[in-house]
Amino acid sequence: MPSSSVSLAHLGNGSKPSSLPSDSKSAFCNLRDAMETCIQHESYYTDAEGTKDRLLNLEIQSRELSEQLQQKSLVVEDLVLKFEKSGEEKAKLRNEANVQSAQLQGIQKQQHLLTQQIEKTEVSLAKAIQALENEKIRSGKLQEMLKSKEVELRESLTSSKSSREELRKWQSYRSTLLEVDLDRFREGISSIWRDTADMSEKYFRADIPRIFLERQSGWLDQAQAIYGEQPLPPIPASNSDVAKDVRMAIALAVFSSLVSMHLLQTTYIEGGKLELHDILLDKAYSNDEAESLCRALLLSISDFNNHDPCINSATDAIYNGFSIFANKLLGPTEYKNCMTDIQLLLSRIMDLWQDVQRSTVKVDASRHLGETSEWSRFSSGTMVKATQTAASRDTMPNDVVLVLFPGFIKTCTGRREMLFPRMVLTRSQIISAEAEAQAEADQAIPRPQKGQSRGRRNSILGKSLFLGVA
Repeated sequence: MPSSSVSLAHLGNGSKPSSLPSDSKSAFCNLRDAMETCIQHESYYTDAEGTKDRLLNLEIQSRELSEQLQQKSLVVEDLVLKFEKSGEEKAKLRNEANVQSAQLQGIQKQQHLLTQQIEKTEVSLAKAIQALENEKIRSGKLQEMLKSKEVELRESLTSSKSSREELRKWQSYRSTLLEVDLDRFREGISSIWRDTADMSEKYFRADIPRIFLERQSGWLDQAQAIYGEQPLPPIPASNSDVAKDVRMAIALAVFSSLVSMHLLQTTYIEGGKLELHDILLDKAYSNDEAESLCRALLLSISDFNNHDPCINSATDAIYNGFSIFANKLLGPTEYKNCMTDIQLLLSRIMDLWQDVQRSTVKVDASRHLGETSEWSRFSSGTMVKATQTAASRDTMPNDVVLVLFPGFIKTCTGRREMLFPRMVLTRSQIISAEAEAQAEADQAIPRPQKGQSRGRRNSILGKSLFLGVA
């Protein structure tokens, strides 16, 4: 035999030939380790089959033990019969029966242990099967999540490209602002405002017949529904000077609210269909740059605004809204004449508004982005307190609270021009109206019994109607 070979006898009894060189010994050790590893791996693969075989063997042993138990029972019965025949045999049989009984108990214990082992093996097998199912489910969920993430990534990339394009268009539009010099329109604006005030005074500051005063609450509810921002002042159900002043102011507020609402709803920016009042809500309160942009948008011109159906629709909406409002208080003749005057006012307002829009010019945006904004912020509820200069120019009393719709514009020269104020009421007029309305309510309500509380009506003074900026 060559010196490099090892016999099976040496491998079997674990002896090591002393003549093996060190490299051969290492090779032998590696070979032995590899064989053990192979045997161990092979045992892993046969575990499942071995488990099933053990289960079968245990069941076979259980059946064999059951058969042995039956046989032992027969033997015991035979011994009992023999014991009855002979006392000595009975003693022997008793001893043998005790031995058999002890053996029977041992067999029963073994059977119980085997049953427990079977149950444990079945539980382990069920857990292994469930773990395999859970792993399959988890793998499927991971694959679905991966597919979903891939879809989200593709959508995100697409959205990012679209957003960049929209941003580029918006920045291009913002690069130029639109502005108008209202000097040439000041007389027209003032004239419309004076005639609107005259209309309100002519029809709503006049004496109202008692039969129509009884419908005044419905008229006020309709006014509140149109005005819709803060509570309107109460109106005494009479023809006192205070009641006439309040009715006139509310009529003016309703007309201006309708003009504001429907005029803004028909104004769009160039190159898009986004309504202007949506832009104002989003941009007007952020910073000076956004305010300048809003001012430009308000005066922007687009092809859409020059379409006659659009202008006619706005005019019809204002006319119809005021018609429903006026019909709740005025008599037939006064109502007809009032709506004729309203139609003329609307024609002049629309002509002026279109003239303002057509007079817009593009200017350098850098002139506006750096300026400090002093103009009233665009909002349908913006309130300002008129200065002495503004009051004298518009022939209005001082200390007048003006509630303006979005049309309060600061021009490039720094002047502020008013288009259509919503309401003109002094603080003293509000107080007088509240007092007179409360007196009427007190007369209509029976006096409380002794010990009862009359209650107290909350005043609207100090609320949002008089919140403003100086």
